[in-house]
Amino acid sequence: MLDTVKNLEKCINYCNKIIYENVPPTPKNKYYNPTHHNEWNGIDWTGDEISYFETRHNTSDMFPVNMNSYSEIIKFQLSDVFNVSKKMIDNAWNIASKKTSARITIKNGVIHVKSSGPDIGRRSKVLNIINSVHKKLKLPDTDFVILLSDLPPEQEWINTDLAKKSNRAPIFMPTRRSTQSNILLIPDYTFQDFWDHKQNKNYKNIISNPFTKRIPKIYFAGGINKYRAAAWCLGIKTKNGSLMTGLDTEAIKFSTSNKNYCKLPVWKKPQTHLDMYKYKFVLSPGGGTWPSWSTRFKFLFSGRSTPIVSKSDWYEFFYPLLRPYKDFVPAENTISSVSRYIYPTGECLRKFPNASESIANNAFMFQQKYLSKKIVFQYVHDIISEYTMRINN
Repeated sequence: MLDTVKNLEKCINYCNKIIYENVPPTPKNKYYNPTHHNEWNGIDWTGDEISYFETRHNTSDMFPVNMNSYSEIIKFQLSDVFNVSKKMIDNAWNIASKKTSARITIKNGVIHVKSSGPDIGRRSKVLNIINSVHKKLKLPDTDFVILLSDLPPEQEWINTDLAKKSNRAPIFMPTRRSTQSNILLIPDYTFQDFWDHKQNKNYKNIISNPFTKRIPKIYFAGGINKYRAAAWCLGIKTKNGSLMTGLDTEAIKFSTSNKNYCKLPVWKKPQTHLDMYKYKFVLSPGGGTWPSWSTRFKFLFSGRSTPIVSKSDWYEFFYPLLRPYKDFVPAENTISSVSRYIYPTGECLRKFPNASESIANNAFMFQQKYLSKKIVFQYVHDIISEYTMRINN
């Protein structure tokens, strides 16, 4: 088959279909599926190991994609936000203040901040972005609430009349679900780290390494938790060991606390974002125990490696600009996907190296175009300004 993105997509879709439908290999589909191994035969992919972890991760939905601009994303978020009253903002603050949060009021051009809950660096870093935006671009006089917990209040810990959409103002958060309104998206607390990371001399040296000379494996960009450990260990019955950590993948492990699943690999020293750019393919499958988002996600696009993105209906402010099979390779996201679907994805990427490199280059250009400090600051200014226009004074 020709080494094209279209054939790469066909390979991945066909492999996933074979796995999902449990179709036995035949001479015909072996041609399309380079990933089948005889030692997989008879493996129960839905065993007891994963039942505990299915609740928050077993989704076949994908966040919105293929939008063309931040103005389109802002319009999408604010499509049903009208007539925000002071009482609604007060109600939003009453809800958000139960967690790490801030209420920001700008009056006569001066920012006033009311904080609630402990801060482990998240709030202060987001407030630094807000202050920098105001200094450079001048935000309007306004009043809004930022919440820095992982999940929206209605889902995680609140169940009162104040949480009803009609009773509270939108809350600004780093993430929301595709079906969720009344959450407006702001950059997460690691964006300054992201911008600083790209100024690192070692970063510039590493990303200059040609794609063809990188290690042809999937690099898993994330720490270990019980959910991921269980997924990796689903493949332990094969002669190659866990499929996630076998011939074509490698993984990070920061602790040795998950002894009940299987023997997991341990790096000799903690890995950094720079280490993953030594590999052709990089994967960050969501936000760990909480599904909401991964602060590592944006780093996948800045190294000239091919990002693999597992399906999720959670997204940050820039995700809707992404284009599947242009800026990233989508992967299935059932609980067992880290072993069961990611392995074939890696094999197809290896089979079509030119297509993979094309996506890697597009991903790098994506973050240059949309994730620079200047562009992100403009997004923050514009969404706060558009929200402010909907406040009843």
